[in-house]
Amino acid sequence: MKKVNLFGVAVIGLAIMFSSCAKKVETSSMKLDLTKSATIKVTFLAELDHSSHGLELVPNETPVLIRIANSSFNSAATGYWTTTEAINSGSIEVQVPVTDLGVDVEILPIEFLYDQVQPYGSVSSTIKTKFRVPAFESELSVKPGEIRTREVTYTDLGAMDNFVETVSRKFNLKCETDATESKWDFIATGTKVTFFTNGWMTNVTASNYGAVDVALPNNEEVYIRFEGMKRVFDSNGDRITLKYRYDAVAGTYTETSPVRQTLNCGSGQVWE
Repeated sequence: MKKVNLFGVAVIGLAIMFSSCAKKVETSSMKLDLTKSATIKVTFLAELDHSSHGLELVPNETPVLIRIANSSFNSAATGYWTTTEAINSGSIEVQVPVTDLGVDVEILPIEFLYDQVQPYGSVSSTIKTKFRVPAFESELSVKPGEIRTREVTYTDLGAMDNFVETVSRKFNLKCETDATESKWDFIATGTKVTFFTNGWMTNVTASNYGAVDVALPNNEEVYIRFEGMKRVFDSNGDRITLKYRYDAVAGTYTETSPVRQTLNCGSGQVWE
């Protein structure tokens, strides 16, 4: 009987298997010819300053994504060739791979936030504003050696959702502190004062002469509330001191003012 060299058969089998795998990898790999190129130059503009005419250059370091479908280089390929460029002096210049038939280059600017300068006389000098390009831009059928230029303008999406426009105001707060003498005084130093509207509030602490400085929502009616001690007559006609709560209307304000305004917060009501 003829003997079979099992080791030799195994080696030959492995060689055939690896050879087959190597061929499969080689034939299935996607060959993308990226040797030919063109130049894309883009200038980016946005309304960053309402106090001057025209649009402004988008801030440095704002990123822009550039992509080309891989199927442009090999019809069987999927995905994209991509690169990200940072805007410098309002523009980018990027070399992109192309073919003799031409490729479509997609330009996808990334949204950004900026302290947009407001028009003269506005309540706020700047407002943090979101800017976005609504849809990606495309340079179509770009061929080797071409230099393509274009401008892209960002859309102003307005202030952030949590933005509340405020005006700075200064007050001296007074109230009745002694009903036995009809005496009105500035509220005590250290008094905690709440300013509020329907949906907003803040607390400030009074300093000397009832002074408080506060940022109030623009063009909304604002109310005041605080507690303090007040001297009154009891049922026997004796003078006693009780805690009172005071409520008042601060008013509606549409501009910042450095002038300190005196507000009378009334007689209050017993609060104990």
